[in-house]
This record gives sequence, C-alpha cells and structure tokens, in this order.
Amino acid sequence: MRTLSEDLRLRAVKLVVEDGLSLRAVGRRLCIGEATVGRWARQYRRTGSVAAQPRGNPGRSWLDRNRPANPPYR
Repeated sequence: MRTLSEDLRLRAVKLVVEDGLSLRAVGRRLCIGEATVGRWARQYRRTGSVAAQPRGNPGRSWLDRNRPANPPYR
C-alpha cells in the first residue's frame, strides 16, 4: 500500500465537500477507490486536515512489551 500525496487528498476532498460530487464520481475521476475518498472526507470534516497518518513501526512490538523480562527456562 502506498501513501498518496497530500495534494491529491486535498483535491479529492474539495471535490466532495465544496463541489458536492459523489464519492464514486471523485474516485473515478482521480482513479482512487471511493472508500478511500470517503475516509479522507471524514478525516477532513473531523480534523480539518487530510495529512496521512504515520506508517511503520514506531518502536518495540506488542510482543516485546508483553514478554517477561526473565523468562523461566527448563
């Protein structure tokens, strides 16, 4: 999965929010899935931003955090 540019996200959201186009129409026009356009529009209405969320591993995994410090060995 790739992160799409903020410019493309903003263009899509403006077509939905300001111009009143449907999610399907915007998706077809910009070659993006309509669910993706809908997610961006919801995020914009909720936060006022279309910036992508950080991706990747921010640190230790869930398994590392929940693994005992000194595991019992047999």
